[in-house]
Amino acid sequence: MPGTGSAWVDRVDALAARLIAARATPGAAVAVADRERILAVRSYGHADPAAGRPVDEHTLFEIGSISKSFTAVCLLRRWERGELDLDAEVTALLPWFPVAGVTVHQLLSHTGGLVAALGDPPSPAFEVLQLRETAHAPAGERFWYSNAGYQALGFVLEGLTGEPFTATYEREIIAPLGLEETQPAVTTALRGRLAVGHEPLDDTRPWRHGDPLAPAPWLEYGGADGSVCATAADLARYGQMLLRGGAGVLSPAAFERLTTPVVEDPDDDGWYGYGVMLRTVAGRRWVGHSGSMVGHRARLWCDLDAGLAVAALVNGKAGAGALAEYALGVAAGDDVPELEPAALDDAAAAVALDAEPPALWREICGLYRSHNPWSTTLRVGTAGGSPVAISDGEAWPLVPLGDGTFRMGHEEWSPERLRFDTPLEGVCMRAWHGATAFHRPR
Repeated sequence: MPGTGSAWVDRVDALAARLIAARATPGAAVAVADRERILAVRSYGHADPAAGRPVDEHTLFEIGSISKSFTAVCLLRRWERGELDLDAEVTALLPWFPVAGVTVHQLLSHTGGLVAALGDPPSPAFEVLQLRETAHAPAGERFWYSNAGYQALGFVLEGLTGEPFTATYEREIIAPLGLEETQPAVTTALRGRLAVGHEPLDDTRPWRHGDPLAPAPWLEYGGADGSVCATAADLARYGQMLLRGGAGVLSPAAFERLTTPVVEDPDDDGWYGYGVMLRTVAGRRWVGHSGSMVGHRARLWCDLDAGLAVAALVNGKAGAGALAEYALGVAAGDDVPELEPAALDDAAAAVALDAEPPALWREICGLYRSHNPWSTTLRVGTAGGSPVAISDGEAWPLVPLGDGTFRMGHEEWSPERLRFDTPLEGVCMRAWHGATAFHRPR
């Protein structure tokens, strides 16, 4: 079993230094644990570069969608007590949920056919209600990641417990596991303890390593899809619970339900259970999740067979996933290749847009902006003559459906839509991604 003085710690330190040098993030924190001990806690760079405040072992980061497993755990505790039927329709538990025929199981596994949702405005109840204005794929058939689905699950949990989901997190996860510095929601009261998030200085094009970052907008958030704030050590302690099969929090049957693969997750080269991602690496079972907030990225991976958990947190654009996967591999003694900086680049950085789009698509091509801090820009162009939308570092092929509406993605079942309207002098002035509006700035 690795120890704190092992050579693998030096290798993780070296990778963190390369990430900071590549401007992927101003700061980072990594914690490694086995089933019984915290083996290493490492801090790097600055939590607040402008103030000269370094990251230390007490620095809080927003862990984003890793919080989804908190929601899943709390709901499974209701299930193991006979208080929740996982196959119940959500509308039976949450009458104002606007989509019929979707079950709790499907929301937990992202098979409900719901859109991802963009966090505009940062109001979970409003986002769930907005599902009545978005397209839906057939429920239960395929994986489509949905933050809105987990926001709805938070309200289901509150209906079952009669208290805010944050209080349930505190009582059933945070306190029993001794996560003394973990907070269940992003609030202004925590701002002085949180690392200052950073996003690309230039938000009009995909980010590449070496591009500068700038402080991200501040916002509070309290949705059950991603509101927890934690230190690296606390997140590793949460990972120890997963290494122990849920001991102290979940029964063996509930833990098995949490970590049973439900649907293939093509975006993460694995499967999805209930609020957790599942992979097989070097013949061993990995369980964990990623997290992305405005200016923060996080990753938790637990190797159930090697008995190791790694938590990696950054207050920048990229690097948490690379740090976690690298640290877990080298701590387990695997032959892990060194990271190529280009692997950090946004996926859309490799897309070459046409200098002149075909006349057929010219009215929709251009840059659109939003005040939504989760997604500030949308660029529409053509690649090889076909329309494409670039948003949040990803490129989406656009398939025309008529009336100015496009399906985002080649998959016929994709629920994501992009619609253009309000023409002026030959160009559309507004684009709608789902229920979120983007406007052409000029």
